[in-house]
Amino acid sequence: MNRALAAREGAILPLIAETGGLNTMIVDSTALPEQVVDDAITSAFSSAGQRCSALRLLCLQEDIADRMIEMLVGATNELVVGNPAEAATDIGPVISEDAKNSLMEHVERMGREARILAAGRLDERHACGSFVAPHLIELKDPAQLTNEQFGPILHMVRYKASELDQLLAAIRRTGYGLTLGVQTRLESTWQRVLSGTTAGNVYVNRNMIGAVVGVQPFGGQWAVGDGAQGGRPTLPGAVCQRARADCQHDRDRGKCGVVAAVLTGSRCRQHARSQDKYGTTTGFPGQVLATRLGKTLGISSP
Repeated sequence: MNRALAAREGAILPLIAETGGLNTMIVDSTALPEQVVDDAITSAFSSAGQRCSALRLLCLQEDIADRMIEMLVGATNELVVGNPAEAATDIGPVISEDAKNSLMEHVERMGREARILAAGRLDERHACGSFVAPHLIELKDPAQLTNEQFGPILHMVRYKASELDQLLAAIRRTGYGLTLGVQTRLESTWQRVLSGTTAGNVYVNRNMIGAVVGVQPFGGQWAVGDGAQGGRPTLPGAVCQRARADCQHDRDRGKCGVVAAVLTGSRCRQHARSQDKYGTTTGFPGQVLATRLGKTLGISSP
């Protein structure tokens, strides 16, 4: 990407990147089953699973896995797929037909390599539209999930209590670090998980989505990104210096715009009173450009 952008003639292109991840929730044997089911279903299937923070992998301690899976299957089978404008709908369509086809290819592969525990119901009403039924898939190993499936698909894996550290190591090896959840009534367990993860956002005994922009942190791995909640000091200084923009609303001009306002904290009166307000307006709360992205582009912090 760095070479392609450097070789391009003309104005510097703004680059806005949104993070995603193989976001994981770890559930031990002390967790409250009803709360786990509610939080897992909400985290995995809200917005048809099309959130960067959505739950992708649910790790269940083997002592309670069978009972928890039974409850999750029952809850998944009750979800209604349909028009999101209707109050009775739980899951709407995914963003495009290509996205639908990619998700169904993954489900087909998982049918051969893993175990499909539940698949929601679709009928003739869903013939028009990119609808994907909610799926629960049990994996043999977390390594079977190599990339993010951006839709209503929840993967599950069992683990032994004695192997929690190995599970955390496997999660770190995925290379993703946006959100992570833990459900437990033991303070020692959530502290152990917190110390063993590099995820930027860890949720304890709640769902993993819906961080409020400008109020709750949402910076991804190592808390990178822009804004008071996202870790602005970690942004590559060179990017800030080279940002280009044009804004008619700023008397000084050139100090605002999609990139410059977020990176430099412009005070354009119409677009933003502060960089956090601007982040709220644009919908990119602090994860516009990350340190990891800066390293990929060959840009280092000053």
